[in-house]
Amino acid sequence: MATVDLAQLEARNTDAYDDLMVSVSASEGVLSLFLAVCDDAVLREQLIQRYEAELAAAGIVPCRGQLKPSEPSLRQAVTAAIAQEPRLQQGERGVITVLGADALLPLVLGQAERSQQDKFLGYLQWTREAMQAFKQPIVLWVTSRLLREVGRKAPDFWSWRKDVFRFQAPPRSGVLQPQGIELLPQCEAPTEEDDDELPIEELLKLVEEREQQENAQDDPILATLYYRLGNVYKRQASSISKTKYKESIKQAIFWLNKAAHFYQKRRIVDIIFAKTLSKLARLHFLIGQYSEAESFLLKRIKIGIMLFGEHHLEVAKSINNLGLIYKTQGRYLEAEQAYFESLEIRKAIVGEEHPDIAESLNNLAKLYYTQEEYSKAEPLLLEAIKIWKNTLEEEHDIIALSINNLAKNYCAQGKYSQSESLFKEALRIRQTSLGEMHPDTATILNGIANLYYLQEKFDDAESLFFRTLTIREHALGNLHPDVATTLNDLANLYQSQRQYHKAESSYLQSLEIREKVLGKKHPETQITKMGFQQCIKKVYQAGLAHTLSDHPLTKSLLQQIRDNEI
Repeated sequence: MATVDLAQLEARNTDAYDDLMVSVSASEGVLSLFLAVCDDAVLREQLIQRYEAELAAAGIVPCRGQLKPSEPSLRQAVTAAIAQEPRLQQGERGVITVLGADALLPLVLGQAERSQQDKFLGYLQWTREAMQAFKQPIVLWVTSRLLREVGRKAPDFWSWRKDVFRFQAPPRSGVLQPQGIELLPQCEAPTEEDDDELPIEELLKLVEEREQQENAQDDPILATLYYRLGNVYKRQASSISKTKYKESIKQAIFWLNKAAHFYQKRRIVDIIFAKTLSKLARLHFLIGQYSEAESFLLKRIKIGIMLFGEHHLEVAKSINNLGLIYKTQGRYLEAEQAYFESLEIRKAIVGEEHPDIAESLNNLAKLYYTQEEYSKAEPLLLEAIKIWKNTLEEEHDIIALSINNLAKNYCAQGKYSQSESLFKEALRIRQTSLGEMHPDTATILNGIANLYYLQEKFDDAESLFFRTLTIREHALGNLHPDVATTLNDLANLYQSQRQYHKAESSYLQSLEIREKVLGKKHPETQITKMGFQQCIKKVYQAGLAHTLSDHPLTKSLLQQIRDNEI
């Protein structure tokens, strides 16, 4: 079996969850029956509890129905669920979750009667008219095997049901099962051919059709389609060639902006609007548009407080992300304040020992490291590693993140032996969980290369810098801040070896990327500029100015040095 990429698995589950929330929230007053697919009982219950809580906070009443093995009728299960919830009988918005399909037996040995599954599928096939009476969205949970049977044996139901949302739990190894819950065998992740997300062409056609209808500007389904188009382009950006990366990001931003405009114009405050703002902030951040990312995230925080109150994990998460934006812009005091605010909210909700607390501690430590406050960073990283090891599987990739950060912290303090040992531990975890060519693996390789550089192991350092550069350019494209970081580090290496021509070229490449993506005033841009100036000054003082290129920046800098301006 192929190695499971936990990061990709989590991303697919997150996307499926977001799509499910959008579809449920946008379905009001019409029959909308969704299929949710999960073979893991524990994950299924976690997802249901999560969306029930979020929908309840938005004023949507959640209730559950249970299929009876003796008479597995979907209509009866929904009718019984509504009968138990007076608010739905009074016409309030609601969502009905139907469970029990996973427990239906597929065979009846030694008897001629139909199996429980066959009865269930028979009811589904002839249930269209009977279900028209229900105006609440219905989420029917099935297993992947039962889903295939639904397509084969209930084709009429399959033709009118709404979307299918798939969730997969990571493989478990040596984990005890909760009492009374049978964990079904893990299935392979669905292939693209199994994905029921509508193609972009069909979504665009649906948008065009609905935009031509009367009162289209007030059509909530149209807003949902905008959101789904944005989400599809967002996913596409992570899997297509780098030449089309920015175009997909632009398209995602375009459609999500249309969805956000719909909600904002109508003063609609709900979870979908909040998620739309989060995605817009993330997309702008990815392409270096930090002021736009900040603006959307501030709106997201405001909406989150309106929906959930100030003390909520969703609000804390958004404030934490705001800290990252501030840090990336070099606004360190604001970043520190945001990280502390997020940390305090999280502690009040989940206590001291929780992965969210470790994330906040790790982010604070990285901020202090950036400011060369290594003594402040070290205890925070040690505590983050301790929490993650106590709450997650030991080989989880997130643990490698803090181990790598601690290694860098030791390296900056000249504790090279401790640093190298930690770097290699983090690298082993990353290579196992993410593979050799993942950009997060490259981050650790870059750290080890810098360690070798500081120890004057120049050949080893150069080799690792080139390996890092290859991975980052392949995974992230040529115009990415991480590529600029490796080029800057490589330039420092060449300068220390007096290979000034190579140093000049690497500094210029790094400076071009950082000015274009981060801006001329960003601290990292200034670091590269100072290194470049130092390099050209050394060349001039050594009488080797004739060996430099005719690049305009180099020529301008040389002239300033001659005029004693630098």
